[in-house]
Amino acid sequence: FPDVIVIGASQHEARSMFHRKKNGVTGDRNSGGGKAPPPKRAAPPAPAPAPAPAPAVAAECVVKVFEVDWEEAACNSDPAWLVPAPIVDAVRFLESDEELLKEQGVYRVPGSYSKINELVDCYQRGQKVLFDPGDCSTATSLVIRFISKCPRSLFDTQKDIMRNAVGDENLEAVKACILRLPLVNRETLRLLCHHLAHVTALGSFNSMTADTIGICFGGAYAIILPYLITHVDHKFLFPDTIVFGVSIEEAALRSDPAGLLPAPVGVSLDFLNEHLDSCNMWQQSGCQARVRKVRHRFNAGMRVLYKPDTDIDTATTVILQFIRDADGGLFPVAVKKALMALCLGAPPPTPGAGAAKDSAPTAKDSGTAARRIEVSPETVAKMRKHVDSMPAANREVARRLCDHLCRVLEHRDHNHATLEQLCGSLGPSLSVLFPVLVTHATDIFPKC
Repeated sequence: FPDVIVIGASQHEARSMFHRKKNGVTGDRNSGGGKAPPPKRAAPPAPAPAPAPAPAVAAECVVKVFEVDWEEAACNSDPAWLVPAPIVDAVRFLESDEELLKEQGVYRVPGSYSKINELVDCYQRGQKVLFDPGDCSTATSLVIRFISKCPRSLFDTQKDIMRNAVGDENLEAVKACILRLPLVNRETLRLLCHHLAHVTALGSFNSMTADTIGICFGGAYAIILPYLITHVDHKFLFPDTIVFGVSIEEAALRSDPAGLLPAPVGVSLDFLNEHLDSCNMWQQSGCQARVRKVRHRFNAGMRVLYKPDTDIDTATTVILQFIRDADGGLFPVAVKKALMALCLGAPPPTPGAGAAKDSAPTAKDSGTAARRIEVSPETVAKMRKHVDSMPAANREVARRLCDHLCRVLEHRDHNHATLEQLCGSLGPSLSVLFPVLVTHATDIFPKC
């Protein structure tokens, strides 16, 4: 070992010095036996870019449908704000096949707990819910779960009064209590009672009676539900106040003492006629939340008061939605086709026609604001004949709407409205009819 100095070292020290030399360790026994510097490590690889954070779930995706008040559940799950979606979906599924209602012990036999929880989670996430074909017990258990988990009874503050009225078999008192219920509670109770009456009508198959069904729901339902199921077909037990989504004739009968003008149109037009100088009338949509509240009050048969500063667009939107949702539309199909044929044969608008002779033409009069659709007297007479054949309520809505648009055009110096803009906001088909109807309103609607 020529490079290792072992003279004067003990056998142990010499052996240690040899091994240090062999392993590449420098230094002698007096230097403390320095250790070899550690080998340089390769630079660690650059860290991979952090994955993009998952997008936060929007607050709107999580809705409360279960374990909330009836109105909140309906508002969060039903566009019409009438009946909570779990009740509607389950009843619609059960009524889709009468064989489901014939199952032995329907509403008495419980469904799968895990399946019910899955459906509840879907509703809470705002997802579409589909029932398994033939799974009657899960649908019925979902109805019972929803009703039992609501913080307040379906009978609301009328529970004790209704219980006493049922005990006395006082049908008039029961009807008065139902009329005082909130709209969502009343419409849910109506749907549920008609459905349960169908179930009891098949009692020879499913062995279910009104009393048995009441026991399945428990509490005050065990006393009140059987009585309502038995008398569900009684006239006026559930008052009809819904005006959106029904025919214009039916809406007029439900909301107007004279049975001519539905409340959403009459109240809204009266309000708009007081603010004819407002700019951009009929050109903008109202706040959807406010529109839903106004619709809800009309459907509940409650009084509606518009706010002058903020509700002009709300009132116009309510009218448009009422006409759009009306069963059968504003014009009957045959009348609409005949009027469309007559209007499409009319010549294009004539600038300035029909203007007052003693007034000098202005720049506004030469534009679209004063345009009129001129048709022959024979065409006007034919249009009037078709309009007269319409139901009285439909004709009154069309007349009042034309009268209002005429008033708006009379104030065009302040509101800058034009015939094309006003009629264009009514929709594709009505925008073809109303320019002619408005131009010749006094001839087609004598009262206008």
